[in-house]
Amino acid sequence: YALYFKASPESRDLMGHMDMLMCGRMLNEVITLIIMPDNDLEVTLKFEVKTHAANGVDLNMYLLLFNALHSVIRTTVGDGWNPEFELAWKERVDYLCGVINTP
Repeated sequence: YALYFKASPESRDLMGHMDMLMCGRMLNEVITLIIMPDNDLEVTLKFEVKTHAANGVDLNMYLLLFNALHSVIRTTVGDGWNPEFELAWKERVDYLCGVINTP
């Protein structure tokens, strides 16, 4: 969250009331979206976007969150991160952002 809040200070304001348990749950949901099969994804993601929009979440915040998560995962994996992982991550985030940005 530190990287995410640095990239999106307005998100820190929106999430200021959340405790670590809730932040952990939210992170779990983000990871679930990344690995969820496409046939289950669209309805779930559209619901999440609609729910979060009611709380002031801007669509750009999703990409910033995915980017922060990418940075942490890539750093953690270290030398084990390879071009195939990078391509798979990019394709998945592009797909997710496409769903998020489709009315």
